[in-house]
Amino acid sequence: MSWKFLIASLAIHLILIYSIFDVYYTSPLVHGIPPQSINSHDFPAKRIFIISADGLRYDTFNKYPDMSPYLHSIINSRKGVYGLSRSHVPTESRPGHVAIFAGITEDISAVAKGWKKNPVQFDSVFNRSSRCWMWGSPDIVNLFDDLPNADSFSYSADEEDFASADASNLDKWVFDHFEEYFLKAEEDSELKTKLNEPKSVFFLHLLGIDTNGHGNKPRSKQYIENIRVVDSGIEKVQKLVDQFFGDNKTAWLFTSDHGMTDWGSHGAGSDDEVLTPFVAWGAGIKKGGPKLDIHQIDLAPLISSLIGVPIPVNSMGILPVQLMDSRISSYEFKAIEANFRQVSSILKEQIVFLKNAKSNRFWFRQFDKFGDKAMDSLRNTLAQLGRDRRFSVATSLFADNAHLMKEAIVFYHRYDRQMLGAAVSCSFIAWIAIVVSFLHNSTPKNKYDLLIPRQVFIPPFILAAIFSIYCSLNLSQTIYICLPVYLISVVENHSQISKHVKEFAATLFAQPDWLNKLFSVDLFVKPFIGFIIFTVTIFIFVLTFMDRAFLAALFILLAFIPNFYLHAIVSNW
Repeated sequence: MSWKFLIASLAIHLILIYSIFDVYYTSPLVHGIPPQSINSHDFPAKRIFIISADGLRYDTFNKYPDMSPYLHSIINSRKGVYGLSRSHVPTESRPGHVAIFAGITEDISAVAKGWKKNPVQFDSVFNRSSRCWMWGSPDIVNLFDDLPNADSFSYSADEEDFASADASNLDKWVFDHFEEYFLKAEEDSELKTKLNEPKSVFFLHLLGIDTNGHGNKPRSKQYIENIRVVDSGIEKVQKLVDQFFGDNKTAWLFTSDHGMTDWGSHGAGSDDEVLTPFVAWGAGIKKGGPKLDIHQIDLAPLISSLIGVPIPVNSMGILPVQLMDSRISSYEFKAIEANFRQVSSILKEQIVFLKNAKSNRFWFRQFDKFGDKAMDSLRNTLAQLGRDRRFSVATSLFADNAHLMKEAIVFYHRYDRQMLGAAVSCSFIAWIAIVVSFLHNSTPKNKYDLLIPRQVFIPPFILAAIFSIYCSLNLSQTIYICLPVYLISVVENHSQISKHVKEFAATLFAQPDWLNKLFSVDLFVKPFIGFIIFTVTIFIFVLTFMDRAFLAALFILLAFIPNFYLHAIVSNW
């Protein structure tokens, strides 16, 4: 094996590894979108408090109401609304809080850039607020505090001890420092003025439950008792806040970033990890009503609408207007209208980008369920309903079409993914063929340079390059399209498959009963059955990623394989 081939092998592996990040781990964020303000000054709340109990499971919160008597009194006395918030994989603290405050699931391209602070810049409710304050874990608070209007307070990372006998002290630290800050503001007129500014956001991040869950498991006494610490702390905070402001213009939101499995982990997509509780009450929040089921990203437009700031520009959340009670129905409509303008701006930018780059393709098509005409029609209908003051109808109409807008955005973002993914898959298969060829015979069977394509492959290679230029693909994408052709040429150079096929065909067709030979057991039946078995096995392997129950089928199959090898039928084959 020559040194040239070793270098080429290394280069191909690097290309294949990079292609996974380049094709699948691309940023969904669209930059340059203008913020969409709510065309009203009648926002229901001057400020909002968001309290995040990190790692709190939805079922645990419901199962132990005696551990959170204050929050459950709000639910039972119909002073607010309560429901289920669905987070998103990966169920980690950073993605969960990005979803709550930015309205987006974690930018998947951040994986390629490491889990560092803000690897990809995004807009959030903190950017849009007039002032914001944060207390809690440095891992979360520091994600959002790099703003001129932000003040943050966090304990040392050394205090986050997963082996601690009782991690609720982390939550007590937050409540104690919050109380000290507000007591200080009573004597500091300048600070008091800042705290009284409208459109302010206060964020309390409570890590104790998550830490106790990791160290002691979610069914432990420490985990459950920590809920009581959080509940009593919230009660004290609200009394202090109500006394400090005294204007009934404060909105409250209690939720969690993610849940946790019974064995103290999170990150995957089980119900224990994905489902989280939320309780909302105070200014602008409806009093009572049925239990609601929303997506975690929907909290960002809710927070923005309650205090009257623009929704984060890349938010994919849809305002859960059924939670709101602004006492002015036109405000809720205007908030929905702003949400429509914000989401449609993302969609419009995606379409404009694609049309500029890809509309010259004769097969280019728009999203079938929601194209330009549908968006224009929805915009005009919402405007007409607003003029007719039919606000509830307009709200329902937007809610019915919002999921189509989101599907369209995803469709355009992933427009070339299937084509590029197929090209990369072909490259992987071709490389496997090269490896198999070398395993059978490490010495090339011809006099040509192994790495230089023969003339027969030049036209396909040129066609692949022309196709890439026609599709306006960038350099890396052009390489993915051309690479399978090149790798197949290497396979041909090494094993001369075409020569063997020609010799086999000539020998077969020279026989008078060639048709019977072609469909004989050796030439057709055995390879066909082998292909079916191979395909079914691959499908089972793939299905294990979607449903773990298929692992049982896989283990059963593996258990019988040794017996198959000893069987007479297999031996004859």
